[in-house]
Amino acid sequence: MTSASPADSPADPSASGATRFAAAELARRFDEDVHCTTRKCSVRDAGWSSVLVRVAQRQDASGRADMGVLPHLRIMLVTRGTVAVQRRDGATRRSAHLAPGKAWLVPAGVPLSYEWTGAGCGIRELSVLVIPGDELERTAEVLNRRRSAPVTFTAPVLTEDHVVRSALTGLTHALAAGVDELYAQTSAAFLLAHVLSHYGNGSAGPVGMGGVDGGREDSRVRTAIEFMRDNLHLPVSLSDLAGSAGLSPYHFVRVFHASTGQPPRRFLTRMRIEVARRRLADSDLTVTEIADLCGFSSASQFSTAFRRETGMAPRAFRHSRAA
Repeated sequence: MTSASPADSPADPSASGATRFAAAELARRFDEDVHCTTRKCSVRDAGWSSVLVRVAQRQDASGRADMGVLPHLRIMLVTRGTVAVQRRDGATRRSAHLAPGKAWLVPAGVPLSYEWTGAGCGIRELSVLVIPGDELERTAEVLNRRRSAPVTFTAPVLTEDHVVRSALTGLTHALAAGVDELYAQTSAAFLLAHVLSHYGNGSAGPVGMGGVDGGREDSRVRTAIEFMRDNLHLPVSLSDLAGSAGLSPYHFVRVFHASTGQPPRRFLTRMRIEVARRRLADSDLTVTEIADLCGFSSASQFSTAFRRETGMAPRAFRHSRAA
């Protein structure tokens, strides 16, 4: 689904360590990626210079994206197509399923690479927002003055966040309509505060997924939660979760429950149901397809879990949203 080759493949203006933000230069660099076709660009379509928004499409059935390093925050939203990818973090490989609504949040100075096979012949589309790194630093400084512990954002996150989705969708519509750049600046400022507040180290934790206290165990629990997000479509065992956090299963259960107030399996099920709710409301996928994408072994297992969490059957929930 979206390609794993966001409009950022050729990126490397940060190789010199410079943090200067030049939207037009970044747009030209992204245009050099011969695998992607630019549909919209905020520099050319709206004249924006304080942020860069790019909508790109890709069609190849297999490929690899080495997106280099930028000294700026990147937010990449999948808007069309689906694909299973393998992400590389140094020597570590993680699997993920990209589908409309999924977003990758990539911190300044952090590389992101991934590859995919068997994507079919359909178009995958991605909306990419690049926000100057110094703006992120200023926002972090403001938040840190209000907290006892500093908030930082240092690791890529794959999430399905309705706030990010709404903001990116609004930005792409705004650039197509030639809206004043003030819209882009205020949207970027809001997203910076949102990303730091919900995904930064020492933050309250992902929206709708419960809070996590700070400290060493915090980082281990966050790693496990990210592993859950990356593998929602796969069967995941307690040993898998504990291994992602570098803990024994027994220790992991105690640490996870102390940090989130929930057992790991319950947390994972609720995360899957939350994603399923959005797919039921926003897509034409069948209940069986959604069950498979959200990691349930069958439609009946999905329906049972969904009813337990929401009090409604999946089809009834979809009808209530369509009414």
